[in-house]
Amino acid sequence: MHVFLSPHLDDAVLSCGGLIHQLTHSGQPVLVITVLAGDAPAALPQTELINHLHHKWDVGSSPYEARRKEDIAALQTLDAQWKHMPLLDAPYRVGKNGDALYAKQASLFGDLHPDDPVLTANIDIPAAAEMVYAPMGAGGHVDHLAVNHLAQRLPDALRVVYYEEFPYSSEGDEIRHARREGVDQRYGSAAVQTALRGFPTQMEPELIALSDEDLMAKIDAIRCYRSQLGTFWNNEAEMEAGVRRYARQVAANGAERLWIQGETK
Repeated sequence: MHVFLSPHLDDAVLSCGGLIHQLTHSGQPVLVITVLAGDAPAALPQTELINHLHHKWDVGSSPYEARRKEDIAALQTLDAQWKHMPLLDAPYRVGKNGDALYAKQASLFGDLHPDDPVLTANIDIPAAAEMVYAPMGAGGHVDHLAVNHLAQRLPDALRVVYYEEFPYSSEGDEIRHARREGVDQRYGSAAVQTALRGFPTQMEPELIALSDEDLMAKIDAIRCYRSQLGTFWNNEAEMEAGVRRYARQVAANGAERLWIQGETK
């Protein structure tokens, strides 16, 4: 079984939808565990950030019930299994005094709060897992950094690789800074390079070549996240163009990129 850790109810598909399709359609089981999929608390922290997000998502008074349904629909199109953990998204998490840990938009891309309860959470990885795919933290969102932290604490017996979080990973031009067998290799955008510096080991890229069918399956799955499309794109056509463009930036014929841990720095 291949297990993908997704901070939010869309990250695994946005980042690895092509690979997920490739795996399931070759007969390999895939489980996507969304770590931060719990319902918003009844007593919401009173922040402008929460008001802004609920208005933008436009899915009523139970946003995570609606978002979980979107996620299930997306993963069903890819023939993947799913598990939704009850931990809360960053805007809802509070400290010991009840105050919001991340009250403003800017705080979502700042430092992890030392009292963040996600940092001490446990992820139950099935015994059948052959490979675990975790977010590398490209873009610096605190939820992605928190799940990355949890992934780096998983038992050494598990093989963990890291994926670039699209569309954050498309921030900045692809950087060419290595030559292999006489060919320039693309090593990720500025957002990816920043994330790489946060690992204690050297990281090596591995390209996952995508067929046209893989890429189209990814795009169709992303369409299911209707409440989230407006976060990054103005419409579905712009989303599709962005997905295709970045896949071609990673490799001329279209690919997703993973990062494999090597020797300690």
